[in-house]
Amino acid sequence: MFLSQSEIFAWLRCPRMWFIEYYLGFTQADRLPYGKRELGIRVHTALDAHYGYELNALQVLQLLYAIEIQANPEHEIELKDEMATAMIMVSGYLEWAEKEGKDADLRLIATETDLQVPLPGLSDVILRCRMDQVVQVISTGALRFLDHKTSATFESHERLERNPQFRFYSLAQFLKAGHGEPVPGMQLRDDRAWVDGGIINTLRRVKRTAASRPPYYDRDSVTFNLEVMASTLAKVRQVAREIQFARAYLDDAYRRGGALPEVNHLQRSQLRPVQIDGDCDWRCSAASGLCVAMDDGSDWPAILESSGRFVRADPYARYSDDPLRSIREKIASP
Repeated sequence: MFLSQSEIFAWLRCPRMWFIEYYLGFTQADRLPYGKRELGIRVHTALDAHYGYELNALQVLQLLYAIEIQANPEHEIELKDEMATAMIMVSGYLEWAEKEGKDADLRLIATETDLQVPLPGLSDVILRCRMDQVVQVISTGALRFLDHKTSATFESHERLERNPQFRFYSLAQFLKAGHGEPVPGMQLRDDRAWVDGGIINTLRRVKRTAASRPPYYDRDSVTFNLEVMASTLAKVRQVAREIQFARAYLDDAYRRGGALPEVNHLQRSQLRPVQIDGDCDWRCSAASGLCVAMDDGSDWPAILESSGRFVRADPYARYSDDPLRSIREKIASP
């Protein structure tokens, strides 16, 4: 069983969201090709191209938006407006990073790594994360993940330190390095790479007009000691057990035919009660009517299968995908 931080988040945020996306394998169809999420993905991809392949990040952005406009000509105006913002954000970031010497102490170690490592104590669970870049801090020799975020504001250092995704990344890297289960006070092996956290670049979603106020970019290093990684491991292991039990319950029900009353009983009780709030609309693909149908006796499996609002999707497909392959080929072709 694979287990990512995204799946852990889905389980903790709403077990019903986990059930739809990670157990049944459905996601919402026909998402708009523009918006905060899509802008963030494209900026992230452009910076991955810059750091991982030494490609021109602005050229990559132009190609990404050209592909999207060709696929969605009815949204050309919105996409071009978003592209203008993305170009300003990325060009400014590159100028800032060079002027400030932000990358002078970093050496690229790996890019686009599909990191998989067994979870200690649960040998049939494989922790999995997509490491866009792994870098080494030259002055200390420490390995860190490099991640890029877009945001309206900068998160405080304390919030970044509490971010469960970053803790998960660091734990997975530590285990992959071969140190074994993190234990406070343990003696680390000298022949294994030291892993102590990550580096997060944040680019504000602004066009840097006269009305806007700097700073527009920030870089924060977060470090996690053995105590934090041991605590993270304990939490991950507990969630893994909960998900294993849930999968076992559901597998058994579907083996016996998957009768709707029994499945409803499981998804309403064994997966913990669902709390519906204002965040559901943007966090969960089930929020647009499906969640209500799962409570009121409706035939919600038919909505998933036949309404056209949902499509089957492997939530782990992106971990092995290469989103830059086609871009690299276009740049390389004469």
